[in-house]
Amino acid sequence: MNSFRSFVLSRDLRFELYGTALICVLAYAFLLWLYPFPNYYADTGAYVRAAQTGEIGIFRPPGYSWFLALAHLITPNPDVLVLLQTGLYFFSTLFLYLTLRFFFRQGARWMWRVFFFIFLLAPVCIYLCNFAISDSLFISLNNLWIASLLWIMGRRKTGAVLLSTFLLLLLLQVRYISLFYPFITVIALFAAYFKESKRKLLLFCLFQAAAFAGVIVFTKWQTEKDIGVNVFSGFSGWQQANNAMHVLPHIDLKPEDIGDTTIRKLHSFILANTPPELYPPKDSVVVTFLWLPDGPLKRYMFHLQGNGKRRYLYYWHQASIPFGKWGNYVIMHHPGTFVRHYMWPNFLFLFRMSNEALFNYPQPSQQIKDWFGCNNCEVKPRYDFLHRFLARTASKSFNVLWVLFVASLVTLCFRSRLSFTPRQYGMMLLVSFFCLAYIILSVYASPIVLRYMLVIRHSLVFIPFLVFIHLYPLRKN
Repeated sequence: MNSFRSFVLSRDLRFELYGTALICVLAYAFLLWLYPFPNYYADTGAYVRAAQTGEIGIFRPPGYSWFLALAHLITPNPDVLVLLQTGLYFFSTLFLYLTLRFFFRQGARWMWRVFFFIFLLAPVCIYLCNFAISDSLFISLNNLWIASLLWIMGRRKTGAVLLSTFLLLLLLQVRYISLFYPFITVIALFAAYFKESKRKLLLFCLFQAAAFAGVIVFTKWQTEKDIGVNVFSGFSGWQQANNAMHVLPHIDLKPEDIGDTTIRKLHSFILANTPPELYPPKDSVVVTFLWLPDGPLKRYMFHLQGNGKRRYLYYWHQASIPFGKWGNYVIMHHPGTFVRHYMWPNFLFLFRMSNEALFNYPQPSQQIKDWFGCNNCEVKPRYDFLHRFLARTASKSFNVLWVLFVASLVTLCFRSRLSFTPRQYGMMLLVSFFCLAYIILSVYASPIVLRYMLVIRHSLVFIPFLVFIHLYPLRKN
């Protein structure tokens, strides 16, 4: 097999290289023309505050705040942020595409080119390049990380392991659902090195573990330094408690039945401060307990605060610790009820995903205008046809990917009907397992929304395509 560099520079791939460059430029120009000012969401304000102060622990992981600070260092002009996000998206998607072409060469050129456009032109992902939120960055890093796993399994190069670890460190700082990614990397390392060199396998696995532990230790240390609470993610405890609230109407858990004093007191407080009408309707999933000022979680936080003089973030993080313990206790002691009344309804949301605030276009706050140095610039979209169209169609069109993905999983079970080499088949199993793990953990972690599931969009596209072109009857034709 020839080198990747010579493969990429071959005449056969000029169409994809030039096409990606042209589409990237056109997409960037189109976004700037349609949206003179980036879209933003409530989370954007927290990211901007962290970018301004350099603090870790302001509700969200700090990675996107660092990215905002980098763009701001170049220039406050928001066009630079959009440029960085657009360029990174197209580069990462192209790199993943080229990696697939390099390791999976079966299939006619015209089929690969049709796939190229479907793979590259993801309307919502391109729209997200104009959104001052972490999704576009996470999607791009995720595409690069998937490509690095394929390189680990395909070529067993130390450089691929180092690249994967570096990308993993970045992903862990952008969104905490990536906490399970090291496990996927270890599987890739095991598949690549178990027979070749157990010493390398052990060394690289320890390297992954050290990187993972380093992120955890550093984040907890920095959060304690900045906020005053030694916790990795304050948000996770609140989210766990919010999810556990879906269980309470369907169980009879008395405070006196709980041995742990902290959990017992918190449970008693929540029961006393949650009127029946506050519980979500049956078989629905909500996040309202995170934000309701008069909800039991916020009431408990204010109870902890008392007459304390520390700032809001301190008590918010402090409350997350007992919230996490209580949420885990309720869920672990009533797993069937949790599955029935939270996970199953949340799973069904995969087929009717909420757009959340994805396709709204609110007027930016003064904080956002000040950050981008754009007090007097035009912020209103010239036209709203794009985000209105995506709001109507994006979630529904995702169902096609679910159908194709399930069909691919079934087909992969019939190994003899596929022309994959053992190494290619292992790659397909790894990425398929990653997608399944991501889906299951997303269903467990928080209410399903479209922008969270876009992270695996490109994997859900290339898995069915590669399965299709490697069917035996097609190869014989």
